[in-house]
Amino acid sequence: PALVQLDLALPARKAGGGRQRHPMPAVIILPPVKQGSLLVGRRWPAHGLLETLATLAGLLSELQDEPKARRTLNLAYQVAQNIEDQPGMAQTLHQLGFLHLLQGGWDRALELYHRVLALHKHSTDRRGVAMTLGSIAEVLQGKGELGKALDTYEESLALKMELRDEEGLPLTWNNIGTVKARMGDVPGAVEAFEKSLQLQEKLGDTLGRAVTLTNIGSIHQREGNWSEAVAAFTQSLAL
Repeated sequence: PALVQLDLALPARKAGGGRQRHPMPAVIILPPVKQGSLLVGRRWPAHGLLETLATLAGLLSELQDEPKARRTLNLAYQVAQNIEDQPGMAQTLHQLGFLHLLQGGWDRALELYHRVLALHKHSTDRRGVAMTLGSIAEVLQGKGELGKALDTYEESLALKMELRDEEGLPLTWNNIGTVKARMGDVPGAVEAFEKSLQLQEKLGDTLGRAVTLTNIGSIHQREGNWSEAVAAFTQSLAL
């Protein structure tokens, strides 16, 4: 088998506030490649490798070692591609897109999210499509393309309604409210936030309600509606 050795020296905090490195080399043993696919059997669970690499990339990202996180995800994508695991490919590309999003790489994130969207559509994963549309809208919002962001969020919302995704709908309504607020559509923003709040109350989502009430209070505060702002902030604090 081929050996792939990754330099996974993880950064650790020094007593003085800086970082020191503790080498933690990892050797990943890949079986021979035949006709573009990894040979998968009892000896080598490729799906397990894929999950491990994805988890490791998340850890590296938490440690703010973005270059190694990206390299790990690129390797994970190769594994998913070799075993023709489309959900795994989509998940890995989505993680890569999120890394670029965190670093302000809007265009690269958008490109990766569109690849994820194509994979979900190809596999008819409608929940994946709805989720990825939300991610695309987030990037568009970050780029300041508010009209496109709103259209994309609303497309995601319509699909989530069809799927009866009660847990996903409140967040989408909140995002729509945020975009409408940035566009100056105060009544539309408040309406969206209130729809999110109704769903969160139904789900018993206390933290979500607190966030949404804070959003509503902020809108009223910005518009000078002091009594409404105080009422919303007071309800949020009570939670």
